[in-house]
Amino acid sequence: MVVAEPELRRQRMVLFRQDSRRGRLVAAASPLAIRDGIRVSMPLSEAKSLLQRSVQQQTDSRFHIFEQDTAADVVALTELADSLGRFSPIVGLEQIEATAAKQGLQPVAILLDVTGLERLFGDETQLAQQIYAHVQQLDYLPRLALANTVGMAWGASRFAHQPWLVIPAEDTQMFSQLPIETLRLAPATVTTLRRLGIEINAQLWQLSRADLAMRFGQEIHRRIDQALGQIAEPVIARQLPPEFQAEQLLDYPTHQRATIEVIIGRLITKICEQLRARQQGALQWTIRLIVPAAPSLEFTVSLFQPTATANHILPLVELQMEQTFSNSRRHSVQVQEIQVNVTAGVLLVEQQRQLFDENPRLDKQALAQLINRLTSRLGQHNVVYPQLQSGAQPEYSYRFRPLVDIHRKRSRQRTTARPQSHVAARPLKIFHPPVAIALRTVGVSCQNPTVAASTLSTGFVLEPTSTATANPSLRQPQTIVRSWGPERIETGWWRGQTVCRDYWRVETARGQQYWVYRDLREKLWFVQGEF
Repeated sequence: MVVAEPELRRQRMVLFRQDSRRGRLVAAASPLAIRDGIRVSMPLSEAKSLLQRSVQQQTDSRFHIFEQDTAADVVALTELADSLGRFSPIVGLEQIEATAAKQGLQPVAILLDVTGLERLFGDETQLAQQIYAHVQQLDYLPRLALANTVGMAWGASRFAHQPWLVIPAEDTQMFSQLPIETLRLAPATVTTLRRLGIEINAQLWQLSRADLAMRFGQEIHRRIDQALGQIAEPVIARQLPPEFQAEQLLDYPTHQRATIEVIIGRLITKICEQLRARQQGALQWTIRLIVPAAPSLEFTVSLFQPTATANHILPLVELQMEQTFSNSRRHSVQVQEIQVNVTAGVLLVEQQRQLFDENPRLDKQALAQLINRLTSRLGQHNVVYPQLQSGAQPEYSYRFRPLVDIHRKRSRQRTTARPQSHVAARPLKIFHPPVAIALRTVGVSCQNPTVAASTLSTGFVLEPTSTATANPSLRQPQTIVRSWGPERIETGWWRGQTVCRDYWRVETARGQQYWVYRDLREKLWFVQGEF
């Protein structure tokens, strides 16, 4: 299953994962990339060759290769599974065996037990079509198969390469022509079988079970019997978190904000009592104001830290209500019903305070309330923190994430800063995009590629090519008095065209220090950051 931004769906997009034995492998691909021959578990180098060959033939240079974020994928898969409860009361995620889990594999499929439910939707075909349409409306590109067993449905959805497919009961002819990977065998077993010339299930079923057991053990027998229904494989249903919600239907509609806020406060207080009884804390609240004969007003309050205290939430609700009513064109809405739901929560952890606590947790609560108020006023995506990610290129070595995010990992482990030489240290401020500059000596331009290619010595002048730069300190030429470097930085081949740069840390006569690099391809100079 692949999820993509709308503008990327019509382009070639490949996600890769890191395998401890086989290196970088394709984890998922867009439909256009699949049409070019990209397959799951294909080596990334082979996939890139196919993409380059395809774009050269079609004079189209647009293709994208991204590293898979497994943690975010599991969260998205779980949320999607929760939304499929309308089609079956038994919805679960693919079960990963212990050996596969040790290799870092994560569930990639959602399983639904729809036995006997097809008549509620018309027939099996209409049920498959409705599930496919529902998932597609959530901006996913699903692969769906409805079969008599879990093993057959899993294999057909991954390797039949059809948007949706219904396999009639007792029909094994189509499944027998699929690759042996549909049986969910270990990669080492698949490799050995392919070396023996066994590529599809029909070839494997013709072999003697005694010979297979002597060579591979019981793995192949178990997977075949699961696919054919001779061994039961029930779907383990996900346990949904408890629902915390409250609502109140008004006798007469009202447009008084004070009355609405009092009712919301009572509902929130009631839910907070339920949360404390279960030792739960809410991270996200959803308030819905139902208006007769008009679209409802709905807003969300997200928190930096979980809480079950109404006084922490009510000021944020008032801020959101003020913004909701000011942005709404209906200034005098008549509210008939008020609903309050907790859409995300976690278990609260109690910690005993020390007798002489110089840093009490009350300060942390004040910080959390400050972050909550800033987020409510400025927006969730404007209060962020930097997160490091793999990559040598400075522009892509970090990304900003919202501080208030229900999916943010909350680790209690303290990270210790590693000592680092001042030469290899990174600046606190990164310019994105980098500022183009020219280097010259007194009266001599230094833009020539052969000049200052290996060193930046005393006497060079840092001169911006454009005086419209946003940083005032870069608007005037400055003389370099000291420099450290160069430090060579190159990017991986999977990011597209290789980036090759030589970086220096320079100090000017004014005492300011900059991170300067020379693009070895374009033979140009840039300022990347300021210390």
